[in-house]
Amino acid sequence: MKKIFLLCLAMLSFSCSNDDEQPQITTVKVIDKIKVEGTDSNSFSSNTLKYEYDSNKRISKITHSTLINPNLKNITFTYENGIPKSSVRTNGDVSTITYSYNGNVLRKYHDAYYDEIIVFNHDANYNSYSSSAVGLNFAVNNLNDVSRRTYYSNVFDYSFDTNKKGPLYNVVSKEYMPTLINAMQFTHSEMFFQSIYPVNAIFDDNTQTLYPFTNQYDTDGFVIQSDFVNTSNNVTYKVTYTYKNI
Repeated sequence: MKKIFLLCLAMLSFSCSNDDEQPQITTVKVIDKIKVEGTDSNSFSSNTLKYEYDSNKRISKITHSTLINPNLKNITFTYENGIPKSSVRTNGDVSTITYSYNGNVLRKYHDAYYDEIIVFNHDANYNSYSSSAVGLNFAVNNLNDVSRRTYYSNVFDYSFDTNKKGPLYNVVSKEYMPTLINAMQFTHSEMFFQSIYPVNAIFDDNTQTLYPFTNQYDTDGFVIQSDFVNTSNNVTYKVTYTYKNI
């Protein structure tokens, strides 16, 4: 009887040891979708960005939808050594886009559908990008978020709450994404919400007007809602951020 008891004890110990050696699955919180809603006295707009990821927790696809069109456009990303090197953009037409870098600096991209090459001039002193293409002039801060953007004659400056976490905070290869999303002009009014740290104010250089945000955060410090009013055109905005674990 004693031998049987010792044998059972040994088997139980071995089983527990195997359980202890099972690899722990680590998940991270990443952005699932961003919804931007705008309301004025005459209209209501809603734009949603939905994110998908590859096995390395990098963004593999962004889908842009509206109330009218649930699949307005999308863009996919492929990587080489952790750097986004090409995309397929679907917006009625389907185009393959390839990116060229000098180190970590985006220098140009080629849009195969239009056979168009967009070249960027990079000023290292200000980490700013300029191009002859409309809307492709912007500056990137030392935390890799776009801090200034020129669109036609409008210049907008963005400030961030660096003590909190924005939607791209946990995304692998995040340091490339704000620059790339702006360079691609994948969306317009939604571009600056796709940031590593949460935006907490916009300054319109043309009207010399500051639009402060009221941000709400979850217990992990991630922004979950932003509210602000564009007093120049009397539009009230509500931005909601939804996360998931992968």
